[in-house]
Amino acid sequence: DCPYYRQLPRARLDGKGDQLLTDPKFDHTVDLSPTGGAFVDIAQTPTEPPTTSVLDDRGRVLGKIGSSDISGFAKQGIKKREFFTYKAADGKTDLWGTLDFPSDFDASKKYPVWVNVYGGPESGGPEVRFSTPSPTAELGFLVANFAGRGTMGRGKAFRDDVYQKLGVVEMDDQAAGVKYLATRPYVDIDRVGITGTSYGGYASCMCLLRHPECFAVAVANSSVTDWRNYDSIYTERYNGLPTDKDNLSGYDEGSAMKYASQLKGHLFLYFGSADNNVHPSNTYQLIGALNKAGKEYDLQVGPDLEHTAMSHKRTLECMIFWLRP
Repeated sequence: DCPYYRQLPRARLDGKGDQLLTDPKFDHTVDLSPTGGAFVDIAQTPTEPPTTSVLDDRGRVLGKIGSSDISGFAKQGIKKREFFTYKAADGKTDLWGTLDFPSDFDASKKYPVWVNVYGGPESGGPEVRFSTPSPTAELGFLVANFAGRGTMGRGKAFRDDVYQKLGVVEMDDQAAGVKYLATRPYVDIDRVGITGTSYGGYASCMCLLRHPECFAVAVANSSVTDWRNYDSIYTERYNGLPTDKDNLSGYDEGSAMKYASQLKGHLFLYFGSADNNVHPSNTYQLIGALNKAGKEYDLQVGPDLEHTAMSHKRTLECMIFWLRP
């Protein structure tokens, strides 16, 4: 069963009589009655549309209120989102991801992959509710999301895997997701792009720099590039202190500047000149390292804008230009 699916259990105050009231094969959104004797349950998965039922306080179905009609999917040729599992970069931890297909998908063809990422330890897991696929897929992409180690919804031990290793473990898991998809004959490993904002911009940079075998293009918005440049309340919570006694090596390994000379793909950078969250100095420092290494990149600045991202239209242009056959 998926660890991200929300359930409703019941137990006595002494912990005895534990009973699961909902079906673990689905994610559940529940609304208890005022007396607690019944509840409304909306059950769904990424591939199964929601059904709404009324259950009693023992988990017995009293009646079905409604179910979703997705017959229009077939009429429009829309492909359901795929919900899959793969192994983390450690080779043992189970991870989950989603994949969206274009409506004219043909398994005999090769498709580029568009990866959306945030990736930080305060980001959520995969989308477990039923939803339509990303419209971006209609442009001929497979659109992927990977919930790597450190993301929320899996408990403290799962998050501890990234502790003092920001920029390494979670990026390796994005690459592991791409490598898993590359085992499918219709996935073109040479045409994979990744994009995100803030921590997602950082993840996009680091994935392209550290895993050129997996990523060909990165559109990185408002990116942290070195955790010494970010605020202490977030950074030190997960990465410790940048000292020899604590975690200097972790800060060094998580710095994008360390890998600037390894750039092989196409990097698009964006920042807002008035960003008071991720200061523009982050991007300036990466630009300096790339210039010193003689690397080419593209840059767009949002004058007087704060913590923002490149327009979706411009991101599409970047991805389509470099990932076209």
